[in-house]
Amino acid sequence: MIGEEGYVMSADDVRLYYHTVGSGPSPVVIPAACMLAGELDPLAEGRTLIYYDTRGRGRSEAVADPTRLTLAHEIADLEAIRRHFGLERFALLGWSYLGAVTALHAVEHPSVVARLLLIGPMRLRRGRYPGEDPAVVEGRVDPARVRRLEELRAAGLEADDPAAYCREWQRVYLPRQMGRPTALARMKNDPCALPNEWGTNVLRTLQALGRSWGAWDWRPQVASLGMPALVLQGAEDATPLASARDWVETLGNARLLVLPEVGHFPWLEDPDAFFPPAEQFLAGAWPQGAERSNPSQPPSPIC
Repeated sequence: MIGEEGYVMSADDVRLYYHTVGSGPSPVVIPAACMLAGELDPLAEGRTLIYYDTRGRGRSEAVADPTRLTLAHEIADLEAIRRHFGLERFALLGWSYLGAVTALHAVEHPSVVARLLLIGPMRLRRGRYPGEDPAVVEGRVDPARVRRLEELRAAGLEADDPAAYCREWQRVYLPRQMGRPTALARMKNDPCALPNEWGTNVLRTLQALGRSWGAWDWRPQVASLGMPALVLQGAEDATPLASARDWVETLGNARLLVLPEVGHFPWLEDPDAFFPPAEQFLAGAWPQGAERSNPSQPPSPIC
C-alpha cells in the first residue's frame, strides 16, 4: 500500500499531522491518527485512508490557548484536510467524540460527504439515558490497579516519566470502556509516546473542547443529513446503546449495527465482527443485520 505523511496548515496556522494509507479511488478521512492509523488499515483495500490528528493531539501541533481548542476549530480543521487533498466526494469515519465532529462537518458541507461511518459515537445530546447505570462501567475497573496507579503517581512517575505513567493509566482505565479488555494487547499504536497524549496535556485539550460544547443537543443539525450513515456500536460500550439509537432515530438515512460482547474498541475486541460490515458499508451497501431508523418511535428521553 502506498502511504505518505506530513502536515496541513489549519486556517489559524496550526500544523495538523496526516498519514495516508492505500491508493484506491475512494477516499476515507479518519480523525485520531494517533489511535487509529494502522489499526484500521484493513479498510484500505481499494481505497485511500487519510488519517489525521486533531489539533493538540497526537503528532499535531500543541495549542496552549484554550479559546483555540473548540468544536468549531475541529470542524474547520477537518475541512482544511479535505481542501488540502482536493477531495470532492469522500467518506468520513468518526470514532467516539469525533463521531460528532465528523457529523457536524457533514452538516456544514453536505455535498462533499458521501457516507458517514460512526463508531461508538459520543452522546448526541447532553444528559443520562433512562436505565443507564454508571456503576456498571466503573465496576470494570480493578480497585487494586487504581491504588497501584495512585502510588506510582505519588512516587513521582507522572512527573519523571509521563509516557510510562500514561501507559499505566491506560491499562487501568481503558477496560471500563471495553467488553473484552484483554484485546488491548492487540493495539499496535502507542499514543503515550507522544507528549500531546500525556495526562496533563490531553486533559487540558479535552477540557477546553468540552467547554465549547456547552449543554449540547445536536439533533436539529444532524437531522438535516441525508447521506447514508451507519452507526457501529459495541453492546458493552460505556456510551449506552440508547445513545446510538438516538443518533439513528435522528439522522435522515441511518442504520444501526450492534456488535455483541464488545465495547468502545471493536476493531481490537472483535475484528472479525467489525471489519466486514465496515468494509461493506464503505463499499456502498448496508451490512446484514443493520437496523433501519424508526421515525415513528418516540425519541429516547434524557434524564
